[in-house]
Amino acid sequence: PYVARDILHGLHYIHNQNYVHKDIHPGNVFGSRQFDPMAPNNAPVWRFKIGDLGISRLEGDIHLFNTILAPFMLPPEYLDPNRFGPMGKHIDIYHAGLLFLNVILGYMPQFTREEILTGRPRLIAENLKSRYAGVIARSLRRHVSGRTQSAIQFWREISKATANMP
Repeated sequence: PYVARDILHGLHYIHNQNYVHKDIHPGNVFGSRQFDPMAPNNAPVWRFKIGDLGISRLEGDIHLFNTILAPFMLPPEYLDPNRFGPMGKHIDIYHAGLLFLNVILGYMPQFTREEILTGRPRLIAENLKSRYAGVIARSLRRHVSGRTQSAIQFWREISKATANMP
């Protein structure tokens, strides 16, 4: 939840400006332990920030033929937009789901084109031994219309799963 809160807050801001990051992965997430200057006696907390906005675009400027994405994290809509839906902000939701899957697994899974098209990332997420399995799986649905619809919704689902901890 600590990584998710900061990353999804950043995505919410980027999306509210009508931009799509298109490159959310562990190499573009920066973490640091920080002391709160307003409460210097408290223990430091981890903060996470999104970096590398180099390929970010206005959502309306995303086109299949001028979009470059890393092969290991292609969303289904990039591979087959007619079947899975248009490219847009949902790319970042999918990428955030892959990032959180990476956090729970402890490594970044690599998927082939065929595995992406058949929904393997979602299936792996569904089988996690984690209270966040269903939340992450929804973010990795192949069809844009069935995927978690916004970064703030994604955060609310993670927050709710966290609140239900025994």
